Amino acid sequence: MYEMIQCAKLLGVDVMPDQQLTVEEVAEELRVHPETVRHWIRDGELDAFDTGRGYRISRADLDDFIQRRKTSKRSKKINS
Repeated sequence: MYEMIQCAKLLGVDVMPDQQLTVEEVAEELRVHPETVRHWIRDGELDAFDTGRGYRISRADLDDFIQRRKTSKRSKKINS
């Protein structure tokens, strides 16, 4: 992994290992209350790691959560 990151840096690619976010950071990014994020975690909708002092959510898990919750495009109804 270290070698891959070093190669990416040499090529000018910004690579960050999987970032760990707090409940508050996720809430701020999604513009919801932190308790909403905790609710998603408790319900099993959002994967998180319990540190004993709070939860940590990986960037990959958050991105996956967002993709699963996306709504599909709606087709326009034409009134006749």
